[in-house]
Amino acid sequence: MRSIVLTIAVLVGVNCWALTFEGTISKTKTSVAFLNKSDNKRYDLTSGTPLIATYIAKLSDGDFVSVDGSRDVVESRLTINSINYVGLKSLIGTWYGDNDFCYNFMNNTDFNVSRRSGRRCMPTSDFTYTYLLNPDSRNQGWVMLVSGEYRSFVGDLKIVSASTARLQLYDSETGEVMSSLNLTRMK
Repeated sequence: MRSIVLTIAVLVGVNCWALTFEGTISKTKTSVAFLNKSDNKRYDLTSGTPLIATYIAKLSDGDFVSVDGSRDVVESRLTINSINYVGLKSLIGTWYGDNDFCYNFMNNTDFNVSRRSGRRCMPTSDFTYTYLLNPDSRNQGWVMLVSGEYRSFVGDLKIVSASTARLQLYDSETGEVMSSLNLTRMK
């Protein structure tokens, strides 16, 4: 009877079922950790596959992630099996496009587009979009899924530096290139 109770206590304490977790990446020179949004606890990160390890390496300190994985609360470890989407801290803010529009990434899932007037963005947004970013296994960039009121797009995003990025948008139905943009962070 004692061994059954002990076994149940260990299984409940470990809590290693696959679940969805959301939080931020914490990176130092020697470690990568996950700060879980729901319980404000820090977990050391491990990757379920080499590909996931490559994706985690692309993330920076403070980036948001939504992942599926298993948590070992005794060892304070989170094993990531898949990445649902990411939010790049370096993308948040307003960017000028070379097409006379401003792109304001308000958070990890929403951005709006407004007209640019000189070095200023018009105060009213013309369009608001929902977006999700995923690591791109083909290169160092990110795959962007964009959904608006009337249309959806797929895009490739490449953060070139702290102040420049490139975004190429494709029609999600035809694959036709809709727009190629060079973005510059608003100062």
